[in-house]
Amino acid sequence: PAPTNEYEAFHRQVLRSLGWNFYSLFHCNKFKHEGVAKFAWAIPNELAMQAIAAATLRAAGGDKPGRVVDFGAGSGYWPHVLSQYVTRQRLKIDTIAIEKSLNLYAKRPDGTIGMPSGSGPAQRRDLWYDVQPGDIDELIRIQDQRRVHTLLLVWPPCWEDMAFEAVHAFHGNCVVYVGEARGGCTVCMCTLHVLRADPTYRPTDRSTDLPTYQTHASTR
Repeated sequence: PAPTNEYEAFHRQVLRSLGWNFYSLFHCNKFKHEGVAKFAWAIPNELAMQAIAAATLRAAGGDKPGRVVDFGAGSGYWPHVLSQYVTRQRLKIDTIAIEKSLNLYAKRPDGTIGMPSGSGPAQRRDLWYDVQPGDIDELIRIQDQRRVHTLLLVWPPCWEDMAFEAVHAFHGNCVVYVGEARGGCTVCMCTLHVLRADPTYRPTDRSTDLPTYQTHASTR
């Protein structure tokens, strides 16, 4: 099938241009860094969007509108792709994006990203989506105002407790994790299961393979 978003198209172009060299860390890393800087750490595809939307609508129940919060959304590429999918499919799903370090996604004059901390947050023109600055307190505030059905965690880092805190603060019943398996560079889902100390919580494995670079192994 044809790619359904810009990042998927970029990934396929890299595959075509590198050929077998795609599986070499030396050759692949340059393109991986370019893709991560421009888009996101993980590459979304149509199957992932279908899975997120279906899980959210199930959590909302029946024909009721669903709501997703992407916590740690970066420049907002995943919410951007998800909102496009929702529009195409005419689904009733609202997507909210939160990022505590928006200054990391501000554009430099040369087009690269990552302004120093003192430079201020990224502007809307720097982002793929309307990402709101905030951390756990913002997640709690949003849930106090309206129900959130799905917590989306895309490539949550293993060196921070961001994902742990988000799962603990989440009041809904659907967590979507995008990242590597146990032992990788991200928080693994089995760890989140242990942390979700709720007697009504029932982990369900609905994994979807995503396009990856040689150094990544993303699975939703």
